[in-house]
Amino acid sequence: MRCYRVSQERIREEWAFVFFEEISLIGHFIRVTKRRSYSIIYNMKRAKEGCSKPFGKQGGA
Repeated sequence: MRCYRVSQERIREEWAFVFFEEISLIGHFIRVTKRRSYSIIYNMKRAKEGCSKPFGKQGGA
């Protein structure tokens, strides 16, 4: 079995990449969660106002 020496710089580069990927995933999760929250709040407000019908299906004639 061979042992490979890895420089500290290479290890730092790899960890920086992993850290960046994790931050990107967290940011994506926050954006999606915020969008869903806004959608839920919007739908709750519409239901409270009595506008529970979907868009385009409101009105008389």
